[in-house]
Amino acid sequence: MQIRPEQIAALRSYMPTLDALLAAGDIDEFETELDGTILDYGIGADDEPTELGLKLQKLYDEIYMQNT
Repeated sequence: MQIRPEQIAALRSYMPTLDALLAAGDIDEFETELDGTILDYGIGADDEPTELGLKLQKLYDEIYMQNT
């Protein structure tokens, strides 16, 4: 799985299982967990993405492209 140190640092406080996911190396499982993180932290009361949600989605997209 390809993920840069700065991406790990940005995700660390939102994904408590991050280290285990990285150790497992399963990109599909990682993306599923990150998608859940986006839903948990990145959607506002109006069901629209928050600033954090947009940041997390950008990280998701970057990591996805690094692993295709």
